[in-house]
Amino acid sequence: MKYILNFLFLLFCSFSISAQTDTYNGWIDKSAKFIENNRLDSAAVALQKAMRLDPANENNAVLLLNLGILQRQLRQTDDAYISFTASLGNNPDPVLVLHNRASLLCDLGRFDEAMEDY
Repeated sequence: MKYILNFLFLLFCSFSISAQTDTYNGWIDKSAKFIENNRLDSAAVALQKAMRLDPANENNAVLLLNLGILQRQLRQTDDAYISFTASLGNNPDPVLVLHNRASLLCDLGRFDEAMEDY
């Protein structure tokens, strides 16, 4: 009986964790935990899943900036450029986005484009 109760408890806990992950904020929290554990590729996927759940969320511009930073660290430069550019639309701090995109462009040797962002 004790084993059955323990099993049911673990099953319940796993369902509650899964339910939390399947929300916009749950995926963002999961992304932060992945970053803490240096699992940047998983963190990027978690941010993408959050944005897919709520594409109209006003916080997506900030998530796109963070996604671009992760992609740059993962050397996914084309994806990082796209994420930074998409983040510009509604970002509350476009200067930060432009700085990150310009820095990426410098890494790619595209100095004229980088100067436009600086």
